[in-house]
Amino acid sequence: MYNLSTTNANVIYGFIAYSPIVYLLKRSLPIQFYGPKTSIKKVYSQLKDHNRQITMNASEFINFYQYTPPLELYHLSIVYTFSHFLVLSILTCYPILDTTKYFRRRIFIESTALAIPFLLSITLFQSITTTIPYLLLIFSLHLLFSHSKIFVVLKWPEIVFHSKPMPVKLPFITNLLANVVLTVSIVILAVDFQIFPYRLAKSKVYGWTLMDTGVAYFVALNAILSAESRQETQSSTLHYRSISISKIISPSLPLFILGGLRMLLVRLTDYHQEITEYGVSWNFFIVLGLTRVISSVLFHFFSSSCKTSIIIASCHQLFLSMGLGSFILSPDRSGFFRANKEGIFSLPGYISIYLFMIWIARALFEKRHRRSNFDNIIFVCDLTFIALMLGSVGLFSHYYIDPISRRECNLAFICATISLILFIIATELMVAVMIDILQYFGFMKKPPLVKSLLNEAVARNGLAVFLFANILTGLVNLTFQPKTRGSIVSITCLILYSYCICLFAIFCHSKRVNLKSFFSFSLRK
Repeated sequence: MYNLSTTNANVIYGFIAYSPIVYLLKRSLPIQFYGPKTSIKKVYSQLKDHNRQITMNASEFINFYQYTPPLELYHLSIVYTFSHFLVLSILTCYPILDTTKYFRRRIFIESTALAIPFLLSITLFQSITTTIPYLLLIFSLHLLFSHSKIFVVLKWPEIVFHSKPMPVKLPFITNLLANVVLTVSIVILAVDFQIFPYRLAKSKVYGWTLMDTGVAYFVALNAILSAESRQETQSSTLHYRSISISKIISPSLPLFILGGLRMLLVRLTDYHQEITEYGVSWNFFIVLGLTRVISSVLFHFFSSSCKTSIIIASCHQLFLSMGLGSFILSPDRSGFFRANKEGIFSLPGYISIYLFMIWIARALFEKRHRRSNFDNIIFVCDLTFIALMLGSVGLFSHYYIDPISRRECNLAFICATISLILFIIATELMVAVMIDILQYFGFMKKPPLVKSLLNEAVARNGLAVFLFANILTGLVNLTFQPKTRGSIVSITCLILYSYCICLFAIFCHSKRVNLKSFFSFSLRK
């Protein structure tokens, strides 16, 4: 039912079919949109003619279009994946680190290998970002091959087609959790320093940057690890009366509480926040909680989460083209809805991402009890195909329907972001296959002997780590004035900050602290 090989073409055809419909309807509307190659003055003039009041002159209008080069963005998203592979390689080559005597040294090595490469990628080494993942991979393989004394010749069919039971918590899902939590935690402070490149910061109006993908990452991971994805609940219109409101709301209740507390603390401390992100009162936790609740309700009422996702994304884009986009980007903040329009009216886009990722996750978990490397390779190919097609649809939408915008969470943003997330999942899964093959040949130890302690700690305590990172970020901004610091002081502060986050994660893990996290699945043993 959820086999991607038989249904991915229908999904792509759905997106491709809806995009021209939206395009044709948009052509009949009075407002026209232009691609990024259009003259800035022309776009600026047209926006003024349609009452989009821009509080900047034409020379500053270039800030309207802000983007991270897609190739750079894709490479940044997998730096952590290969950093984790480096950690496993080090632990394999130096088993003495697994002893209690060298525990502190192991924590230092893991923290350095997992956090510092990504930090350097977005600061000092930003000019060679696209080479860093490959350097990590080459160094890891060099370690394994140079220290290996065992080479077992096995038949490739046995390696590829041998199926085995999968653990309850899939290792690459744990890696995905740690990837998002740790990298986002690093970025939220790094952006406040001058050493952080402007092209990676959140876009003001149009564009697609590294920080624009943060909320979408958490939305996608919530979907992947939800009860719906694990097929603990069935979507059917025949079961609408059996919906338990408490079961739907209770997993998101901590998010609403945190959202309310953050709102209150921001008001009391007069802490600066960018209102173009979510609005005046809205915030990340409220958006994530509402997305989760509404998506769960929709899943119970409609039989196909994939089709529902496509319809919601297309209808949302249609409303944006009919004037909702102008409303969202206008400077008016009078009234509750206008004050929080980015957070409220981006919900359909995030709901679309959530439902689509449920469909992907159900395909992933369908054969979780017995799965071979061949199954994983086929799944990687399916994910890559869908990612490429969605990227193409996103590009078409960007140039001919509406330029990509996080604030609008439009069709181009939805497709591009899902494409990026699928690429990350495919990379994690492919690395997992590579590790399994290396274990077969004797180059790497078999689990559970090789496991990154820090990776497990961050994934297990995602909420605690993220909250701690937010508190540290607030303290640094209130006392340190990061915008005024030079490169040496900035990178030193960020390195210390990264180590603090890692040590906090290890502390929570060792004390068995386990707060309700963004990811309900991470709480399951």
